[in-house]
Amino acid sequence: MKLWQNWQNGARMQRWMKGRLPRSNDITLTQRRIFIFLTGEGALFAVLLLIIFIAGINYANNLILSFCFFLASLLVVSIHHTYAQLSGLRIHIISA
Repeated sequence: MKLWQNWQNGARMQRWMKGRLPRSNDITLTQRRIFIFLTGEGALFAVLLLIIFIAGINYANNLILSFCFFLASLLVVSIHHTYAQLSGLRIHIISA
């Protein structure tokens, strides 16, 4: 966890962001500019999916496995819809 925080707040991250996303006052969000990460609740959801998957395999229960795959597909579809909503959005900075 400490390594991630150092990378996130460090100069390496700043150099990477400046190289990938140069500063400008007018931005149109494209595939290159949209980053979708899981929040804390999303990470907890992923852990829940892992636990459900292990339980489904352990008990050889197809209903539990299908429920796990259904929830995983909901996660993927929600990421897709988030991208679709943000793609093409134009942001203009008026003043800072």
